[in-house]
Amino acid sequence: MDQGSLHEILKVHGPLPDSRVKSVGHDVLCGLEYLHSFGCIHNDIKPSNILLHNGVAKISDFGVSRNINDKKSELMQSGTFVYMSPERLEGRDYDTSADIWSFGLVMYELIKGASYYDSDLNQAIIVSVVCSGDLPDLSDEECGIINDLVVKCCVREKSSRATASILKKMLNNNLENVNTLKVT
Repeated sequence: MDQGSLHEILKVHGPLPDSRVKSVGHDVLCGLEYLHSFGCIHNDIKPSNILLHNGVAKISDFGVSRNINDKKSELMQSGTFVYMSPERLEGRDYDTSADIWSFGLVMYELIKGASYYDSDLNQAIIVSVVCSGDLPDLSDEECGIINDLVVKCCVREKSSRATASILKKMLNNNLENVNTLKVT
């Protein structure tokens, strides 16, 4: 891909502008909506697995993706620890909402320029924080809709997380409202 991964872009440029985060978010949600419509769970949504080509974000690396009905134990804990949802970290059954949790953490990282969870921490500490600590929140930032998305993604109870379709509608409605504002 001509622009590399979001991970590489963050390393070089730091946090992305809100408008770019919204655009990337829309592209990734389109990809997740498509995958999830076929019962496919990506299992490793993170900045290094989102590539930019001609300004469009594309999900990559499907090496640990699985069908929602595939319960093979070797796939249950595959992926990147700091982007895993609470149910995955606890070894419980999970579904497409696990990708939504990861997407929320990616959105947080694009705004802040750094991961919410420190990847240098011991895995037991990360499990403890993800499963019972503070949840990602951007309310201290001036990023309105992006914070709303993060909050709807990073909910501990998987059944309470928004779907890719709902998140995409939220983002589209926000983009339409911004595009219809007129300066007088």
